[in-house]
Amino acid sequence: MNAIIIAFILVFSMALNIKILARLSNGIDISILNAIEIIAGFLLTIFIVLALGQFKIFKSITAEDCFYFVLSGFFSYGLAGFFSITHIRLSGDEKNALLSPLVTILVVVAGYFALSERVNSMQLIGISIVSVSVLFYQLKANAVRITLSKPKEIIILATLCFVIVFGIILTRIQINYTKLGFFEILFLRYSGALPVAFLMKRNVRYNIDNSSWIMIFTSVFISVVIVSTAWVYCNRELSNITFQGIFATLPFAIVSLNYVIEKRYPSSKFLICSFISLLGILILFMS
Repeated sequence: MNAIIIAFILVFSMALNIKILARLSNGIDISILNAIEIIAGFLLTIFIVLALGQFKIFKSITAEDCFYFVLSGFFSYGLAGFFSITHIRLSGDEKNALLSPLVTILVVVAGYFALSERVNSMQLIGISIVSVSVLFYQLKANAVRITLSKPKEIIILATLCFVIVFGIILTRIQINYTKLGFFEILFLRYSGALPVAFLMKRNVRYNIDNSSWIMIFTSVFISVVIVSTAWVYCNRELSNITFQGIFATLPFAIVSLNYVIEKRYPSSKFLICSFISLLGILILFMS
């Protein structure tokens, strides 16, 4: 049950981070913003590991740890970070949430073929209920129609789905065999993302004000301390399909934050679809 709660904390933290990045991406070059996020995340990870006195990575690391976690970081933090910020700038925070149900479906399918993760009938029903409720809400909110009407968004969305799913599968291959701690795994993953920070950064002049720096470091803190750590924990403690079912509700988390920020009451459509998705997650948990 603790893992379920942490998974929902992760989803709402991701929603908050998406809103921060949506605001930042309107005033800062995407490549510069992604590079700052990666480098700051890498440095914060090192600081936390050293502060906790747990930096024993060179005593317990294996070649498999290096290969899978570094490569997964290249895709999940490096490329996915760049394309995610690009997609947020193009489509906004709520439309960007269309990504989560698509990733959920692809990760479950990839897990079945690549990792031999079996799905029973109850799990299939649960994940279908969650995905359909989220996609139905997005259809009614015109997110699907708007995205599909823009070829550039389709290409970026497809690329983003691929790099995220590939990064997740690489992590899941090794996560149950490694002896490394949470932050040591993050150190390897951020190490893999560093080349993207430097290779994809454009040589443009930029001027970031103090409020933007505060938002950037808030975003990095959320990414490293909450999202990334919780992601590793949930991948260890929850089945792939249960975790992905919870992750698919990211659009509802983003809309919930918008209702709170704008001090509006949620629509009946939102409440009904959210309730149905929670029923699907309950089925996943019970199965």
